[in-house]
Amino acid sequence: MRKLTVVVAIAALVLSAGSALAWTGSLSTTSGGLIYGGGWEPATLTWDVTMVSANVYRYDYTLDIETTGGISHMILELTDDAFYNDFQLGSIDMFNLQLFDGADWVNWSPVVDVKEHEKGDENKPGGGNPGMPTDLFGIKYDDLGGDETYLRWRFDAYRMPVWGDFYAKDGGDKVLYNAGFALADPLDGPADGSIDNHILRPNGRTPELPPSALMSLGMLPLGIAYIRGRRRKED
Repeated sequence: MRKLTVVVAIAALVLSAGSALAWTGSLSTTSGGLIYGGGWEPATLTWDVTMVSANVYRYDYTLDIETTGGISHMILELTDDAFYNDFQLGSIDMFNLQLFDGADWVNWSPVVDVKEHEKGDENKPGGGNPGMPTDLFGIKYDDLGGDETYLRWRFDAYRMPVWGDFYAKDGGDKVLYNAGFALADPLDGPADGSIDNHILRPNGRTPELPPSALMSLGMLPLGIAYIRGRRRKED
């Protein structure tokens, strides 16, 4: 009986962990989760983060602005660490950058720049990052054409999801950013929805699964076979 209990517990743990490794959320100007400037609203930013393998997470974002003023550039916060100081698109830690063209996913190659991006200068309207509350270290997707008001993009990363910030602007003074931008990033684990009007974004390197977890995964088929065998004998 003890063996059966252990096997069932392991199976439940593995299955529950697998079902929990996906999170979705959104912020909008309508709810106050997105702050806008220059009349760039209504707008919505949504995200879906999924663990697609033992060490890889897929980050899927959609920015939808229901008015004029095409997106010129966007900044997604990253953690300022030694890796990102030598960042190159297509690296082993962030790869498979793609854009949804309305029918299918296609490879996407915008101009990218990873560094400390300075907050906007009110004396230089239309330049830099107007309206951005504070400096932000992150990946800047630049030269986006300034025509589209709808973008859906995704990438894979050996980086776990944590809470952070986002900023976007058009070619002039229209801007969007999350309402929690100037607040400290929450230290809570990833979850559906939002915490303090932050978004999920990639951070530190994904750890290898511990031997105990790998053992649990390996024992799951044996556990199912054991349970089936016990049921046959009892029948």
